Amino acid sequence: MAENGLLRRIFTAVQKVPDATALLWYDPSSGVHRAKRYQSYKEVWTVASQAAAVLRSLSHETETEKTALADVSVRVGLMLAGGPALPVLELAVLLAGFALVPLDAEEPLPRLQFIMEDAGPLLALVVAEPQVEKAQMLLQNGSGGTKLLRDSELLRSEVAEASDCRPPADFAEEQISHIFFTSGSTGRPKGCMCSFHNLVTYCLAKNTIHQVDSSSIVLVASAHTFDPSLGDFFATWLAGATVALAPRAVLSAALGSCLSSTEASHLQTTPGHFATMEAGAAPHLRVVALGGELMPQPLLAWAADVRLLNTYGVTECTVYQAAAVLSPQSSPRLLGSPLPGTRLLLAAGRGDDPKTCVEDSSNEHGELWIAGPQVGLGYVRRPDLTSERFRDFPGLGRCFRSGDLAAARDGGWQLLGRRDGMVKLRGRRVELGEVEEVLLAAAPEVISAAAAVLAHPGPRLVLYCVLQGQQPADCEEVSCALLRRLGEDRLPPHMVPSAIIAVASLPMTGTGKVSRRDLAQRALPEDPEGQADLSGAAGSIAAAWSEVLGVPVRSRRAHFLALGGDSLAALRVCQRLAKRSAKEVGSFGELLPEPLLPAHLLSRPYLADYLLHLQRSALGADFKDTGSVSETSEALQAADQIATGQASYQEILQQAAGVGALRAVRNILRQSDVSELAACMSTPLHAACVNGRDEVVPLLLEARVSPTSADRNGVQPIHLAAQGGSEQVLTLLITARAKLDATSAEKQTVLHFAARSGAPGAVLNLLMAEPLTRKTRGARASGVSGLKIDAKDGWGRSALHWAVVNGHRTVVLKLLEAGADRNLRDAAGETPLLIAERRAQCRAQDRPGDMGASVFGDIATLLGGSASTAKAEAASENQRAWPSASRTCSAGRRQMTLCVYGESAVESRYRLF
Repeated sequence: MAENGLLRRIFTAVQKVPDATALLWYDPSSGVHRAKRYQSYKEVWTVASQAAAVLRSLSHETETEKTALADVSVRVGLMLAGGPALPVLELAVLLAGFALVPLDAEEPLPRLQFIMEDAGPLLALVVAEPQVEKAQMLLQNGSGGTKLLRDSELLRSEVAEASDCRPPADFAEEQISHIFFTSGSTGRPKGCMCSFHNLVTYCLAKNTIHQVDSSSIVLVASAHTFDPSLGDFFATWLAGATVALAPRAVLSAALGSCLSSTEASHLQTTPGHFATMEAGAAPHLRVVALGGELMPQPLLAWAADVRLLNTYGVTECTVYQAAAVLSPQSSPRLLGSPLPGTRLLLAAGRGDDPKTCVEDSSNEHGELWIAGPQVGLGYVRRPDLTSERFRDFPGLGRCFRSGDLAAARDGGWQLLGRRDGMVKLRGRRVELGEVEEVLLAAAPEVISAAAAVLAHPGPRLVLYCVLQGQQPADCEEVSCALLRRLGEDRLPPHMVPSAIIAVASLPMTGTGKVSRRDLAQRALPEDPEGQADLSGAAGSIAAAWSEVLGVPVRSRRAHFLALGGDSLAALRVCQRLAKRSAKEVGSFGELLPEPLLPAHLLSRPYLADYLLHLQRSALGADFKDTGSVSETSEALQAADQIATGQASYQEILQQAAGVGALRAVRNILRQSDVSELAACMSTPLHAACVNGRDEVVPLLLEARVSPTSADRNGVQPIHLAAQGGSEQVLTLLITARAKLDATSAEKQTVLHFAARSGAPGAVLNLLMAEPLTRKTRGARASGVSGLKIDAKDGWGRSALHWAVVNGHRTVVLKLLEAGADRNLRDAAGETPLLIAERRAQCRAQDRPGDMGASVFGDIATLLGGSASTAKAEAASENQRAWPSASRTCSAGRRQMTLCVYGESAVESRYRLF
C-alpha cells in the first residue's frame, strides 16, 4: 500500500514541532482566565490516534459493504455542534482510514435519515451528549448495524507520552476521505465523494494561495458540514500552524471579537458573514478569503488592508478551485486563477465539450469545466449522474462539468450564474429543484411551485406557488404560512424560503418551461406574508391582542375575529391600549376615548386597518410607529410564551380554522407529529366557532379537540358558536356533548352570548329547544326547556339586558315570548326598559353602530314603556332617577367596581355587538 500523503505530512509537523499549538479553543463564556484552551500537536495526534484505534476495532467486528467507486467503504458519521473535539475526531476518522460523513443535528430528521441511508452503512455515528436523543431516533428508524458513540468515549484516554506518537498507517490515496452532501434537483441531497489525494492536493494549493506558514493562526469560521472547514483544519496542520475555533453562536454574533481574541491571521468565510465585522476589529488579520456568494462592493475596501481573495469552487472538486486577489477597484464577480494543479475550461456553445473553449477577452460566455487532481470521485449511489457530470477527455484527464456560466471579459473571467436551477445563497449550494420537490410533496394543495433568488433588497430565496382552486386572500396567506412551516420540517435552514407567495400562474419561457429569470427579477410584494415590522404602535396592539386572546400575533394582517376575538375581548384590548395613552377606562369601558371604543376594533379587525384608524384619530400622537423593535419584542414575549420565530402548526391551525382554510386544516391534522397541538387545540375550535366555519368544526372534533375546553377567559366553543350565529356549528357541538350550561369567567351563559350578538332566530330556537338537567333549570325558565333565561352575569345582566343594550329587537321579542323578566335590574340598578329608554334619548354617537333612536324606542314599546326619543330634560333629573353609587360584583376570580351614573351612565359609551 502507498503511504498517505495527507497524514504523513501532518505527522511530519507533529515530529518537527510536537509542543507547538495545534488547536486554540476560544470561548468567552468560560470566563476571562479560561476563555482560551490550547492543545499541542503531540496532544492532538495522540488523542486522535487512540480514537482511530477504537474505530478500527469496531470495523473488525462489523461487515461493511463496498461501493462501486472505491475499495474501502467504511464510513463514520460525525454529528457534532462544534467544539474543540471536532477537528480531533475528524483527524481520527482519517487516521483509521475511513471516510468522514458530516451530519448537521439541526437538519430535519427525514433528511438526516436519507443521508445516513445513502452514505451507509455507517460503521459508527459519533455525537456529543446534546445530540444523543436525536441520534437514537435516527438509528431506531434504520441504519441497522451502525454503532452510536459519544465523543467522550473516543476522547477519554489519557494523553500518552511523546514516544507513543506513531506514524499513520499506509493505505491507498484514492480511498474516500470524505462525503459532503449538497442540495439535489430531485428533492434528494446528493453525496459528493472525494479522496485523500483530492484533499491533500487542495490543502497544499490553499496554503500557497493563502500564504499560510507555521506562524499563522487560522480561524475556522465554517460549520463542519460545509467543506471549507475540513480544508481549513488539515491545510493548517500541514503547515504546522494553529487552528483557532470558537462556538458557532459566538462566531456568528461576534466575528470581530473572535478574530481579535485569537489573534487570527487568516480567515475563510462567506461575504455575508464577514460583512458583520467592523473595520479595524481584527488587527492581526493578514489574509481573508471570501466565497460562496457574490461579494458586495463595499467589502472590496478591505483589499487595502489585507490580502483579499475572491474564491470559487464546487464541493465535487474539493472545497474551491479558483481564487482572485482583489484590489479596491476589482469586479466582485472576478473568477481569478485556478489553484496550482487545477485547470478551468470555459466550454463554448452548449458547453458539452471542454476542448472547445471560449477565447479570452472575447466577451462571450460559456460553461465552466474543472480538470486536475482536485476533481472528486463522483456521487454516492448516483452512477448516472456521476457519468453525466464527471467525464474523461484525452489530454485533460478527469473533468467535472460545473453547470456554472462565466464570461470571458477583459481583465479576466467573470462568474455569471447557473445554467440549471442551482444557486449559491449565503455560501451554501441550493438546488432550487429540491426546494420545489420537497414542498410539492408535502402540500397536496399546491399545484405547481418555482423557487428563485431575488437580488433586491438583498439575496432572498422566494417560492412562488399556484394553489388549487380560487382561494380568498386570507386562505392563501394561511396556505403559504403552512407551506413554509412544512419546509422547516423537511429542509435544512439555509434552504427554507424566506417568503412564499401565492400566484395565479407561473411565468413560462417560449419552450414552456418556468422562467426563473422572470421570477428573479420580480420585486417582493410589500409584506408578502404579513410579516411587516411590528415595532412601535403596531407592536403594542399585537401585544394587547396576544395577551387577551392567548395566541401569538406576528403580522399586521392578523385578523382579530379570526384569532378568536369577540366583543368582550375587544373591550379588554381597548382598555389595555388606553393605558398606553394614560387614559382612564372605567369598569365598563365607559370612560374610554371615542377612538378606542370596541366597536371600532370589531369593524376594523385587521391589525393594519385598526392601527391606521388609531393613527388618524384624535389619539394619533399616541400611536405613531416610534417604538423600538426590542421594546416591542419584550412586550410580545410577556404575552406570548411560544418562542419567537416562525409560526408553529398550532398557530397556523388556529388561523386556518378562523378563515376557513379547509385544505390547510386537513394538511396540518394529517401531520404525524401533532403533539404540539394537544396543549391548546381548543383555540382553533374557538376560532372556527366564532367565525361559523361549519366545514372546519367536524375536522377538529374528529381530531379529538375537546368541545368543552375553555380559553383563558373561561369561554367555551359553544359560547362562540352561539355568538357566531351558525345553527350548523351549534348543532355539531351539541351532538359532541358540549355543555349548554357553560358559563364564562364573567358568568355569561351561552344565551348571553347569543343575545349580545343578535343571533338568528334559528340559533335561539335551537338553544331554547335543548333540555338541560333539572339542576340547571332556573325558577323562571318556564318558556325555555332548561336554560336559565334570567341568569345574571358578572355585571348583573341577563340575556334580555344585553339584547336591549345592543338593539337586537328580534332577540328581545324572542326572549320576552320565552318568559324573560323585563323588570330584572342589573348591578347598576337598570331594567331592560330603562336601558332602552335611555338609549332612545341619548346622542347618536352614543348608540351602537348606525342605529337610530327609533330602534330603541320600538324596543322600549315591546317592554311596555314609552317610545319617546326626546332627550332627557336635565342631568339632575337623571341623577334623581339613577342616583350615583358604587357597587362591587365578582366575575370569576376578578373583582370589578361598577360605577353608576345618570344619563352618561355605564353603557352609554360601551358599544358591544
